[in-house]
Amino acid sequence: MKDFNLFEFLNALDSHKRGAFNELSEHTKKDAQPFILQRWLYGNASDLQIIKLNEFSNKYVFSLQNEKALLCELLSICGSGSPRKNKWIPFTKNKNIKNILDVIKSTYNCSTREAEQYIQVLNEDDIIELAENLGVDKSVLQKLKKEFGDNIGTRKS
Repeated sequence: MKDFNLFEFLNALDSHKRGAFNELSEHTKKDAQPFILQRWLYGNASDLQIIKLNEFSNKYVFSLQNEKALLCELLSICGSGSPRKNKWIPFTKNKNIKNILDVIKSTYNCSTREAEQYIQVLNEDDIIELAENLGVDKSVLQKLKKEFGDNIGTRKS
């Protein structure tokens, strides 16, 4: 039984290899986690690749989490076109993000733990848009911007 080789699989996704997930054995399919693969692909992404990841996979990485084959196909669309050296974007511990978490939890009807995962793929503009869709006051929008800048950093779309 062959173990899952993360970097070979990332190279296949970067090279737009369709059906890469379906070529994995049943044993190794369990190790291919689209959310983690997406984090790796963000690590070497050009501006165009980031746009593709945001548009094609980021929107669906949680809602389609049980559809790994489909998500891997979406990730292959987002690839750079040729294998690249990938680097991991580490998760950060966010301290004072209660308002951001509340917006995400209200929008996606999820737990705090799930909301913390969403933060990893949402940028400041996304959070503000979610808050505006919820109809929050301008004062809350300012708090959200401050929380994001102080604790997460600026990641614009």
